[in-house]
Amino acid sequence: MHMIRRIRLHNVGVFKNAVVPHDLKRIVLIYGENAGGKTTLAEVLRSLEINDPSIIVRRRKFGTQNDQHITLECDGDPSKIVFKDGCWEEKRLTVKVFDEAFIDDSVYSGLEVGSEHRKSMYYLALGKQGVKLSRDREKLGRDIAQYTKDMKKAAEPISDDQRREISMDEFCNIKEVPNIDTEIEKAKMDLDAIQDADTILNTQEFEKISIPAFDESTIRAILQRDLQDLNTEAADRVARHIESLGNRSEAWIAEGMAYMSDDAKACPFCGQETASASLIEHYRAYFSEAYSNLKRDIEDMFNSICSTHSGDVQITFERTVGANREAGHVWAKYGLKPLSIDTKAIVDDWKSALDAVVKAIEAKRAAPLERIPFDSSVLRSYESHLQLINTINTELDVHNDEIKKKKEMVDVATVESIQNKLLRLEVAKERYSTMTAILCDRYIRAKTAKAEANMEKVRVTRQLEAYRDRAFLELQDRVNRYLHLFSARFTMRSLAPKNISSGSSCSYTVMVDNESISSIKPRSDNVPTIGSTLSTSDRNTLALALFLSSLEGSKNLADATVVIDDPVSSFDDNRSRATVERLRELAENVGQLIILSHKKGFLNKVWRGVDKKQCQSLIVIHSGNGSNISDWDIGLTFNADQAQRQRLLETYVRDKTGDRQKVVETIRPYLEAILEILCAGHYDASKPVGTFLSECKDKCNTTKEILDIDTITELQNIYEYASLSMHGSHIDPENTGISGDELRTYVKRTLAITKLSVSHHC
Repeated sequence: MHMIRRIRLHNVGVFKNAVVPHDLKRIVLIYGENAGGKTTLAEVLRSLEINDPSIIVRRRKFGTQNDQHITLECDGDPSKIVFKDGCWEEKRLTVKVFDEAFIDDSVYSGLEVGSEHRKSMYYLALGKQGVKLSRDREKLGRDIAQYTKDMKKAAEPISDDQRREISMDEFCNIKEVPNIDTEIEKAKMDLDAIQDADTILNTQEFEKISIPAFDESTIRAILQRDLQDLNTEAADRVARHIESLGNRSEAWIAEGMAYMSDDAKACPFCGQETASASLIEHYRAYFSEAYSNLKRDIEDMFNSICSTHSGDVQITFERTVGANREAGHVWAKYGLKPLSIDTKAIVDDWKSALDAVVKAIEAKRAAPLERIPFDSSVLRSYESHLQLINTINTELDVHNDEIKKKKEMVDVATVESIQNKLLRLEVAKERYSTMTAILCDRYIRAKTAKAEANMEKVRVTRQLEAYRDRAFLELQDRVNRYLHLFSARFTMRSLAPKNISSGSSCSYTVMVDNESISSIKPRSDNVPTIGSTLSTSDRNTLALALFLSSLEGSKNLADATVVIDDPVSSFDDNRSRATVERLRELAENVGQLIILSHKKGFLNKVWRGVDKKQCQSLIVIHSGNGSNISDWDIGLTFNADQAQRQRLLETYVRDKTGDRQKVVETIRPYLEAILEILCAGHYDASKPVGTFLSECKDKCNTTKEILDIDTITELQNIYEYASLSMHGSHIDPENTGISGDELRTYVKRTLAITKLSVSHHC
């Protein structure tokens, strides 16, 4: 349990340096005259309750500019709660305050129940858990509104022209296109192409360029071949002999050698013996199959190279290059121009390489059995051209693929479709430009956060609606129960939550004499309102019922400090008694109860029904230019008041003088005090005396008898007389006032009541 033990006030309202006595008890009753400072105490605690320092700041001590300082010494942690430099430094104390500000904030102001009152009642109905849900929903609503502003702020700098009239959402969701500038150029080219479709469709693709390579390894192998079975000296001798014979002699001899088998002994030409002719053996080797194959291979190589690298091949190469160059003039507009080729350099290097190869092979033809050296460096320049052409051909394949696509495109696409594509690309480029991208990212973040907040708001709203439907119904039932206890002539109906643009509120009606009156101000001045229908007492009763009902719905009420300031200022006796009963009940359930009032009798009635050991009474005394707070013996005051009543009654009987009306009004409290003394433990001052006497009569002649029947009857008669006289039923018609003789008789009977026989149970 967390209770306030001492209060120190410095420059607050009428308190310059005031200290509420130490060791405050669980129930604190504070008496003070109007304007004495008791309301300031309530407002200090209300400031702590709602953490509103302005309540204290505007109550700076009159005539001073000194700093305000408040210290609440508590048991538990924190041990001190301090107001300093215009704010509360610590607020871990649960405080609930009922005062004029509560009424003004939660129920009505003047004669009007306004929107702010219905808002406050909404939060009272919800309780702590519901308020958290409602606050969460309201915060989400504010967050959503802020995200909407952030979206608008991010979107404003991006003009319609930049977005090409598309929505901001669609604009921000455009995907980033890699190499956007290249894609835009392609789209522009496609647009140019479709506008020149005939040229595109009629222009040929690039042709592959082809120049033959030299098979260096094969050439070198031919140039290095010889015949191991053919003696070079013999080959030279045969060759010289053939040369001496003249043209076509070699072919003639070769044909003749076919007629000489390996075992032939005679020359096919002259028939002479050839055994002794060495030249014949040389002929056999020279005109063998291996030698013939070598010469044939050399000749084939020569013919192949001449054919492969003929002038026609070179012409075809130059024509192909020329044709590609012409096509390139068209395709270059669409970014498809191939690498340039220096045909002259290629042909020159080609001819040089060919001449070198042919020269070497011709040397081999002249001397088949010789190994002919070959300098291949002459081929290097030509081979570099071959590599370039291979690269160009690869590029041409890519270009031709693009050309095929472009031809297909112009065959089926329209100008409008390409324009739309170009537009989308240009918008995408704008979307991802540096500044616009930053704004779009802000917009997307705000939009995403807004969507998440909306989802969370839906969840919280569902949870809140399920909770508050139950909470509002329970609060209405509790309020009506209290209104019944207060004997109110009206009830609360149709208490229900209401969503408004500025947050949450509620609406309700009061049922008066079977007529339903709405809390919402009607448009017509002729329609009854709560302010015009309910009296001040009724409205304050509704406020107190609402406050007490809200406490019932609070969790951890046993740890709360509840402050009640002048709850019965406009109540009649019946409601005052009911209020006393409720406050006594409340004292049993809260951590600490502080009641402030300018009515000693009211505080006395509360005091009489609570545990005196847990109760403390204080008084606010105004003197000079300030007020102080001191201990007050409420029991002694009660005894002094009773003695004063007795003197008034005795003086009237003895001297037959005095204010008759005042004397009549004294009889009832005098009897109530007597009953409280004589019937301690039985009489409850918060209940009507008539009710108590009826209970006593029911218990007569039982072991639980409280008063004897004669005493009960006498008390009922006197109490009835006093009650009727106070309301004019015993007025003397001639004197238009209270009958003096009758009054003196009843006063004597009142003073004699203590001498009547009282049961031993009292």
